[in-house]
Amino acid sequence: MKLQHQRATMRGGTLSHLIFAMLALGLCGLVTFQFRKEGKLRVVLEDLSLTNAVLTGALIESRKEVDRWKGEVSELSVRLAEAEAVGRTNKLEIGALSSALRGSSNNVVLLTKSRDAFKERFEEQAEITRRATEATKKLKAEAEAEIQKIAAIAEERTATANKYAKDYKDLVETFETFRAQAQAKPPTTPAPTPPK
Repeated sequence: MKLQHQRATMRGGTLSHLIFAMLALGLCGLVTFQFRKEGKLRVVLEDLSLTNAVLTGALIESRKEVDRWKGEVSELSVRLAEAEAVGRTNKLEIGALSSALRGSSNNVVLLTKSRDAFKERFEEQAEITRRATEATKKLKAEAEAEIQKIAAIAEERTATANKYAKDYKDLVETFETFRAQAQAKPPTTPAPTPPK
């Protein structure tokens, strides 16, 4: 009887050790899976940071372009007042784009801070990551659309500025032609009137 009890105890101990080992392996697998998931999230965050840097560079270039055109518009004076109004409108659009980029940067910061909380909420991670990716794609598409609008406006202003420059050049050439003609003609003196 003692022998059977001892064997049953050993089998129960072996079974509990086996269950404990399986649970430990399962937890190791879960931890490995979690670390891989975090690695993927880090890659997504790095991609978002790179996208943010590219969009910031494009924004800076757009601002430089707007400033350059403002200088040229001011030199063309009154005839380019309408182009200056377009430049002010572009500044507002660039401000809106900057706000969108700041919002994207804030989203990246929030995702970084909430990384530790994602460990406890594994099932929510997939949904949050999907939403962040969609928001980033949407912001990127909006930013590209805004940059294309700015480029189109810049081309339009270039054409307008070139037209005004040509008109000014033609006006100067016409003026120079008239001045040359006026200088080429000898001054006419009135004929003396005979005394009465």
